Amino acid sequence: MSLKQRKLCVRILVTAVVAVLAFIFIFPFLWMLSTSFKFETAVFDYPFRFIPEEWNFGTYKRVFRDSQFPIFYRNSLIIAVCSVCGNMCLSSTAAYAFARLRFRGRNAIFALYMMTLMIPVQVLLLPKYVIFQKIGLYDHWAALILPAMISPFATFFLRQSYMSIPMELTEAGRMDGAGQWHIYLRLILPLVKGPIMTVAVLAFIDSWNDYMQPAILLRTVTKYTVPIGLEWFSSSVSTDYSQIMAATVVSVLPILIAFILTQKYYIESIAAVGVKG
Repeated sequence: MSLKQRKLCVRILVTAVVAVLAFIFIFPFLWMLSTSFKFETAVFDYPFRFIPEEWNFGTYKRVFRDSQFPIFYRNSLIIAVCSVCGNMCLSSTAAYAFARLRFRGRNAIFALYMMTLMIPVQVLLLPKYVIFQKIGLYDHWAALILPAMISPFATFFLRQSYMSIPMELTEAGRMDGAGQWHIYLRLILPLVKGPIMTVAVLAFIDSWNDYMQPAILLRTVTKYTVPIGLEWFSSSVSTDYSQIMAATVVSVLPILIAFILTQKYYIESIAAVGVKG
């Protein structure tokens, strides 16, 4: 067997293994999607059928018409959008300062800021609960939005992107009389659209999937987000698995749509930061 044939065989074998692994990972989602269109009596039919014999679209109607799930959906969208916007404003400006400005103690402050990444989220839950109760933000969306606006990871990621841009561009802007805000908004920011989109998508996913903080910091049902609202919804419909699966499918759609629309920027920015950082 020639070298070319051996490479072809290895490529076919790797492709087959990846295809099998991909099917294993995607099978739970396919089962969930299939179950959401089945009648309750057909959920546990054996052998299992991906394509239902009889399609049931009533589950999605009941999710949006006969439950508070649309309210949970609205709450999560508001919290996620506000968190992402705040995160982008604070993280991008902080990253610009750490990457492009020269001031005393810059590296020490950045190192201290990065050390907060080693603190588990669970450790901060009790202090957040106490603080927000003291200042009157307990059971309020602000208790979820304000902490999400500060992200050491986003700051680090964007800082690496800013550092890959030649300093000569900043110097040219200064020679033309541009101030720091003009350089940041007009010269630097347009060059990091990919990393900005990546950080935005990651922040959106993190906010949308957050379960622990809403479960601790929210107590009013009408203020619930999708993760804890989904748990409340599941307990209210008991063993109606087709309806539970329909609600679950609806809950993951924003994440799928966001990733599909931005996967090009996501992959490019990860590769660029990994090489240039």
